[in-house]
Amino acid sequence: MKVLFVTPWYPSVKDTMSGLFVEKILLETKRRGIDCRVISSVNFFSFLKEFRMVMKSWGKPDLIHLHVTTKQGILPLLMKKFYGVPYIVTERWSGCLDENGDYLGLCNRFVIGKIYRWLTRKIISEASTVTAVSELLRRSMRKCGLDNVDFRVIHNVVDDVFDNVPDNTDENEMSFLHVSCFSDRAKNVTGIIEAARILRDKGVNFRLTMVGDGPDFDKNKRLAVSYGLDDYVRFAGVLQSEEVASEMSRHKCLILFSNFETAAVVLQEAMSVGMKIISTPVGIAGEYEGRIKTVKPGDCLGLAEAMENVEKIHCKQKISFSNVGDEYFAVYNEIIQRACR
Repeated sequence: MKVLFVTPWYPSVKDTMSGLFVEKILLETKRRGIDCRVISSVNFFSFLKEFRMVMKSWGKPDLIHLHVTTKQGILPLLMKKFYGVPYIVTERWSGCLDENGDYLGLCNRFVIGKIYRWLTRKIISEASTVTAVSELLRRSMRKCGLDNVDFRVIHNVVDDVFDNVPDNTDENEMSFLHVSCFSDRAKNVTGIIEAARILRDKGVNFRLTMVGDGPDFDKNKRLAVSYGLDDYVRFAGVLQSEEVASEMSRHKCLILFSNFETAAVVLQEAMSVGMKIISTPVGIAGEYEGRIKTVKPGDCLGLAEAMENVEKIHCKQKISFSNVGDEYFAVYNEIIQRACR
């Protein structure tokens, strides 16, 4: 079986964090003996050039897996129409969420917006299967008129390194961990720093480790320094999965204070490890009520209060996501069998 991955996001030398979730699915697919290639380019002409090179050296794929419905989705649509190659769409873009609104914003741009809306709906409806990374995203897409007769929820792939992680936390220490791409518009990292300041001012002793990098990293690091939080907050920068798992083993509670998320794979990783979690009701958080302590987006006082009372959060059971690769493998086989009938 040959599967071609088409995506605008994929790790590169310039950006090692971009599209990590796509790479993880690719690796899981290869582990199951499937021959895979990936085409990744934001520039459409570079994308077409890359496609021609892959087709010349590799031949026609049995299936195309489109990640995120952008203009690159024209290719799978045409391959299905002229060559009979089926395709699957996995959507994880937050543009359809009410809190983001980018999709409807693009659709309202006069004639170009109408073309974009028609094309996006066509790509989604013509796919053999569409998957969303959370129930929240599937509902949001349908609300935007993006639907398919076979529309499933398949969560993001979680690295094996997050399974069987030992608990190395200090029982007498209040420790928190945040992992993100440091974009305040989505992640509200500044709100976490504000909550840390509130907690410090109340005389609470704690430590908070911030993992990741991004457009608002330096701003938030300066903010923490200006608040005198040097002894409370540590900025660890970008870490590999094994290092993130190690950090999770040494912290009691994960904090996610996002304004919007389509899934938030870090919640899955934390649940795999068995961490306590404080999160806004974003991404998959709503699918695990009772397992995750939720706070309102932007409510820094509420977040600080939840952090102060972290010992009252008793939901530390581990949840495994090791079957996600099998779910995609089953979808691939099902679609190809359908195409062969």
